[in-house]
Amino acid sequence: MKFTPSTVFGSSRQGVIRDITEQEIEEIFGFPPNVDDDPHKVVHSWAVDVDDTYTIHVWDYKGSHMFGEFSVCGDPVILEMIFGDRYQCDRPPFAYARIPTWQE
Repeated sequence: MKFTPSTVFGSSRQGVIRDITEQEIEEIFGFPPNVDDDPHKVVHSWAVDVDDTYTIHVWDYKGSHMFGEFSVCGDPVILEMIFGDRYQCDRPPFAYARIPTWQE
Protein backbone atom coordinates (compact mmCIF):
# COMPACT_ATOMS: atom_id res chain seq x y z
CA MET A 1 0.00 0.00 0.00
CA LYS A 2 1.13 3.54 -0.76
CA PHE A 3 0.58 6.22 1.91
CA THR A 4 0.77 9.96 1.20
CA PRO A 5 -0.20 12.98 3.33
CA SER A 6 -3.73 14.20 2.61
CA THR A 7 -5.29 17.65 2.83
CA VAL A 8 -8.82 16.23 3.17
CA PHE A 9 -10.47 16.93 6.52
CA GLY A 10 -11.92 14.05 8.53
CA SER A 11 -15.31 13.76 10.12
CA SER A 12 -15.91 11.86 13.34
CA ARG A 13 -14.56 8.76 15.04
CA GLN A 14 -15.67 5.54 13.40
CA GLY A 15 -13.31 3.18 15.16
CA VAL A 16 -10.20 2.77 17.27
CA ILE A 17 -6.75 1.23 17.06
CA ARG A 18 -5.28 -0.11 20.29
CA ASP A 19 -1.89 -1.21 21.56
CA ILE A 20 0.01 1.07 19.20
CA THR A 21 2.33 4.05 19.61
CA GLU A 22 2.67 7.23 17.58
CA GLN A 23 6.12 5.97 16.50
CA GLU A 24 4.59 2.78 15.09
CA ILE A 25 1.96 4.77 13.20
CA GLU A 26 4.65 7.07 11.82
CA GLU A 27 6.64 4.00 10.67
CA ILE A 28 3.57 2.53 8.96
CA PHE A 29 2.69 5.75 7.09
CA GLY A 30 6.28 6.86 6.50
CA PHE A 31 5.70 10.42 7.70
CA PRO A 32 5.02 12.26 10.97
CA PRO A 33 1.65 13.66 12.04
CA ASN A 34 0.55 16.12 9.35
CA VAL A 35 -2.62 17.74 10.68
CA ASP A 36 -2.76 20.78 12.94
CA ASP A 37 -5.64 19.76 15.18
CA ASP A 38 -7.13 21.22 18.34
CA PRO A 39 -4.06 21.60 20.62
CA HIS A 40 -6.21 21.29 23.74
CA LYS A 41 -7.50 17.85 22.72
CA VAL A 42 -5.18 16.31 20.10
CA VAL A 43 -1.40 15.81 20.10
CA HIS A 44 -0.86 13.54 17.06
CA SER A 45 -3.07 13.64 13.97
CA TRP A 46 -2.67 12.18 10.48
CA ALA A 47 -4.70 12.58 7.29
CA VAL A 48 -3.58 9.91 4.85
CA ASP A 49 -4.38 9.05 1.26
CA VAL A 50 -4.12 5.31 0.68
CA ASP A 51 -3.18 4.23 -2.84
CA ASP A 52 -4.54 7.59 -4.08
CA THR A 53 -8.04 6.10 -3.64
CA TYR A 54 -9.05 6.21 0.02
CA THR A 55 -8.54 8.80 2.74
CA ILE A 56 -8.20 7.79 6.37
CA HIS A 57 -7.62 9.79 9.54
CA VAL A 58 -5.86 8.78 12.74
CA TRP A 59 -5.62 10.91 15.88
CA ASP A 60 -5.27 10.72 19.62
CA TYR A 61 -7.93 12.36 21.76
CA LYS A 62 -7.43 13.87 25.18
CA GLY A 63 -4.32 11.85 26.00
CA SER A 64 -5.45 8.52 24.55
CA HIS A 65 -1.96 8.07 23.02
CA MET A 66 -0.60 7.62 26.55
CA PHE A 67 -2.69 4.43 26.71
CA GLY A 68 -1.79 3.24 23.20
CA GLU A 69 -5.17 4.17 21.72
CA PHE A 70 -5.97 6.29 18.65
CA SER A 71 -9.28 7.22 17.04
CA VAL A 72 -9.76 6.54 13.34
CA CYS A 73 -12.06 7.55 10.52
CA GLY A 74 -12.24 5.85 7.14
CA ASP A 75 -13.14 2.69 5.29
CA PRO A 76 -13.15 -0.17 7.82
CA VAL A 77 -11.79 -2.68 5.31
CA ILE A 78 -8.78 -0.46 4.57
CA LEU A 79 -8.19 0.28 8.26
CA GLU A 80 -8.24 -3.44 9.06
CA MET A 81 -5.79 -4.14 6.23
CA ILE A 82 -3.40 -1.54 7.67
CA PHE A 83 -3.73 -2.16 11.41
CA GLY A 84 -4.96 -5.77 11.55
CA ASP A 85 -6.51 -6.97 14.79
CA ARG A 86 -5.49 -3.75 16.56
CA TYR A 87 -8.34 -2.03 14.69
CA GLN A 88 -11.89 -2.15 16.01
CA CYS A 89 -14.85 -0.65 14.15
CA ASP A 90 -17.30 1.33 16.30
CA ARG A 91 -20.14 0.77 13.84
CA PRO A 92 -21.97 -2.48 13.16
CA PRO A 93 -21.14 -4.11 9.81
CA PHE A 94 -24.51 -3.22 8.29
CA ALA A 95 -23.76 0.49 8.75
CA TYR A 96 -21.50 0.26 5.67
CA ALA A 97 -23.66 -2.08 3.61
CA ARG A 98 -25.57 -0.75 0.62
CA ILE A 99 -29.28 -0.99 1.24
CA PRO A 100 -31.51 -1.12 -1.88
CA THR A 101 -34.04 1.66 -2.24
CA TRP A 102 -37.74 1.09 -2.77
CA GLN A 103 -37.29 2.04 -6.44
CA GLU A 104 -35.10 -0.98 -7.17
